[in-house]
Amino acid sequence: MKWKDGYICKRCGHSHHCKGINEFDRQCTKCSRLESLTAGTLFHNCKSPLLKAFYIVYYVSTDKNGVSSGELSRRLELRQKKDLLAF
Repeated sequence: MKWKDGYICKRCGHSHHCKGINEFDRQCTKCSRLESLTAGTLFHNCKSPLLKAFYIVYYVSTDKNGVSSGELSRRLELRQKKDLLAF
């Protein structure tokens, strides 16, 4: 969805790209700027796996009374202090 209208480099505006380091990264062929799929989103620099990050957002946003970090760590098999703070 991020590049549904085609890739455009945020630095130089060039529309041609090649594959970046990771599977879904894009690298501008003109200025060599590397952009990840999560750059500029809520999930930028997220240390947890992306699927678990989606679950965290889902649980927090759908629970009527809120959800504690302890409950999230149990549901998603994460370490409460290290993994959830990295999100």
